[in-house]
Amino acid sequence: MSIGGIQKLSLVDYPGHVAAALFLSGCNMRCGYCRNPELVLPERLAPSIPVDEVLSFSEIARWSAGRRGDFWW
Repeated sequence: MSIGGIQKLSLVDYPGHVAAALFLSGCNMRCGYCRNPELVLPERLAPSIPVDEVLSFSEIARWSAGRRGDFWW
């Protein structure tokens, strides 16, 4: 799995909730309306984000959400 990006705070991807978004590289659809062409075109691909970095962030997010009482996943 090639992780192309992580958005640690999103207020629009899960309406009514604070969320995070993980972007995977390598889609071959090449849609004209794609919001993330840098994850599709090989000449624009950035180095993959290490899985450890994502897991570290998710553990911190889980802990902080659990302290507020609104942890759901």
